[in-house]
Order: sequence, then C-alpha cells, then structure tokens
Amino acid sequence: MHSQLLSIIEKENILKEKEQDLFCQYFHPMHLRKGDLFQRAGTYNYSIGFLKSGLVHYYMEKDGQETTKEFSKEGEFVTDYQSFVNKEPATQNIQAIENCELLVISHFDLQQLISCSEFGKKIGAYVLEHRFNTMIKHLLSSYMHSPMERYQYFLDNYDALCNRIPQRMIASYVGVKPQSLCRIRKRILNNIS
Repeated sequence: MHSQLLSIIEKENILKEKEQDLFCQYFHPMHLRKGDLFQRAGTYNYSIGFLKSGLVHYYMEKDGQETTKEFSKEGEFVTDYQSFVNKEPATQNIQAIENCELLVISHFDLQQLISCSEFGKKIGAYVLEHRFNTMIKHLLSSYMHSPMERYQYFLDNYDALCNRIPQRMIASYVGVKPQSLCRIRKRILNNIS
C-alpha cells in the first residue's frame, strides 16, 4: 500500500528499514470521491496527503467565480502548506477531479515522525519545496506569459492529464474563458500542422 510513497521518498535518500516502517505507521489511507474536498478554504489544514491515484485541483472562489491555480496527480503531495505550517485558515480549496486514493499524515504525526526519524525531518522540506516551486512557476507565468504561452506551459507540464481534466478547469488555469481556450487550441494545432 505504501510502496509508491516509499519509492518517491527513496529517490531523495535511502530510508533504513526501520524508517520505512515508521512511514507506513504514520501515513494512513484516505479515499476521496470525485467532487469531494481534501481541503476547504477558510478551514484549517491539519494534514498532508500523498496522492496514490487520482487527480485534484487547487482553486479559489471570488464572487462566485472559481479560479483553478494548479493540479496534483498521482505521485505528488497534496496540501495547503501555508495553512498546514502556519496554522491559519486555508486560502484555497483542494478538490478531487476523479476518485482518489491518498496516504495522509496529520500535523501531529508528522511532528512525531520528525522527532524519531532523521529522514522524517526532510519530508516537510521536500513537500514545501515541491509546493513552493509549483506555485511560483504558475504565479510567474500568469504575469510573464500570454494565454497561449500559459496553455503551452500547461501542455508541457500536464499533457498526459488533458483528457482527465475538464476544459473549463484548464481554461481557468490558463486564465481565459472556455471559448478562448478553444481558439488557442486551434491556433496551436494549426502551427503544428
């Protein structure tokens, strides 16, 4: 059950067998159905999830308008890290786009893991680095690139997910209306042909 998580962690460093057992002890299974929320904006985030299967999107709502900020797929960590670390209300929702299986660790259990495992100290830094890099790339892209360039970025980073993500979410991620996304896609296809 935990082999996928352990293989991701082992890429960063070799875990001792005792540490592998600790990771398995502290990460618990969680299932989300399509549409379920892992995190609701305005509530406190007390856990980090490792996505074994499925797909989620991070979004914010303002004036009834939903804006997708990013996606996480299997093999990635899921959390509103700012809420998790600072113990403040989350600013975004994290919702399952399809049925998901996760391995979840609570803030308390992560602190326990850190206290009894040298490598446990690195897991928080690893998740923070991943989340930070993803957020910064998207933020910079929204200021520096045209919608067509942002869509190309999406294709470069999420191409395998195109058929799994609704077009309205892709359009929101790119920062355009669905009709504009159709025009962008046609332009890109015409340039390839």
